[in-house]
Amino acid sequence: GFFEVLGPSQFAFRAASALLGMAALLTLFLAARELFDARLALLATALMAVSTYHLTFSRNEWRAIQVPVYEMLALFLVLRAMRVSDGRLGPGRRAWPWWIAAGVSVGLGLNTYEAFRLVVIALGILILGWLARGAIKGRWPCLPQPAPPLLLYEHSAAIDIAPLGRTPHTAWNAFNAR
Repeated sequence: GFFEVLGPSQFAFRAASALLGMAALLTLFLAARELFDARLALLATALMAVSTYHLTFSRNEWRAIQVPVYEMLALFLVLRAMRVSDGRLGPGRRAWPWWIAAGVSVGLGLNTYEAFRLVVIALGILILGWLARGAIKGRWPCLPQPAPPLLLYEHSAAIDIAPLGRTPHTAWNAFNAR
């Protein structure tokens, strides 16, 4: 992308990081708005925009700047998929596109930086809590069957991670290296 257009230069590296930093702000706003209201989402986005860590990662060509993009995107998509599955956004909406998009986001995130593995655990706990809440209320959130949307989520993430998936088997030390 950037190297083909801008050439292999310092500017191309920094432009890619800056665009990823802006994308992180957008995805944070979406996730925060899904959890709260627009005012609080805007406040969270403004605080992240002036965060020293975010500014540093956005200016330098560290691949860690990709983590908040995929992390917040995955959170937004999982939250939206759960709301659609619960019927809270109106009847007749299909949840499976949201689950697939969330799985793709998780899979892409796993290809970015090692710390993203913790996001997978956190999202798993969130989904399990959502399923448990539905079971306690006497209904599964993904009526009539909870398995198909969750399998779409899992399979789309697995497809994205497939190229990296053989690394632990062939180069365990490289896989666990920082």
